[in-house]
Amino acid sequence: MFFDTETWQVLDAEQQGDVVQTADVNVAGTQVNADVNEEIPPEPNFFQSTGFMIIMMVVLVGAFYLFAIRPQRKKDKATQQMRSSITVGDEIVTIGGIIGRVVSIKDETYVVETGSEKNKMRVKKWAIQERITVKEDSQ
Repeated sequence: MFFDTETWQVLDAEQQGDVVQTADVNVAGTQVNADVNEEIPPEPNFFQSTGFMIIMMVVLVGAFYLFAIRPQRKKDKATQQMRSSITVGDEIVTIGGIIGRVVSIKDETYVVETGSEKNKMRVKKWAIQERITVKEDSQ
């Protein structure tokens, strides 16, 4: 500690980084200068701020939606439309690779006829992968 003759200059020797705290105190013990000189750490730049992190998270979620979720929903919608537009007589392929012709349609099942022996099997609507028969619009 260092003492001045007129006022007491108290220098705190504890340093945290480059921070030195000083305070002026007069002889009676009352504080004259309450200003504590501290070196303020520099403010983080824009790329280190919390706002930037939030913006980046929003951008990443938006990009994920645009490149992953949206195309998958489009594909699911097209598949659902294809499955609902199947009519009797259409040729289909199931997810198991069975190729056949639709004989009858019930609520959630189709009766499919396969092979030269006309074997019939019931297939769920969700098990149809694609429709081979392409119907042309007559003009």
